[in-house]
Amino acid sequence: MNIPELIGSAWNSITAKRVYGEPYEKGGVVIIPAGFVWGGGGGGDGLDGQRAQGAGFGIVAHPTGAYEIKGGRVRWVPAIDVNLLITATAAVAVAYLRSRSRRTRVESRTTSSGV
Repeated sequence: MNIPELIGSAWNSITAKRVYGEPYEKGGVVIIPAGFVWGGGGGGDGLDGQRAQGAGFGIVAHPTGAYEIKGGRVRWVPAIDVNLLITATAAVAVAYLRSRSRRTRVESRTTSSGV
């Protein structure tokens, strides 16, 4: 596959259907799943007239929630990413403990120097 074909293929993969799933109905409720999609790519040719080409493309997708349509009303139902929640909580806890530790060291130096 050459670079223009790869770019065309990548472009075709970036559609609203990557963000919004196919609606489906269950028990009189229409659900439209949604997500966050991010992607990137790159490519190049050989140097000094060499015959070489290379390219790559990638997509990352995470569910964000779904629209729920019931009785003519639309409601957003967020998806909870438990791994992200745990990671963020741990990062905040580590930052808090590190800042508290630094403050304690600074206060002990100030107290011991008689300032």
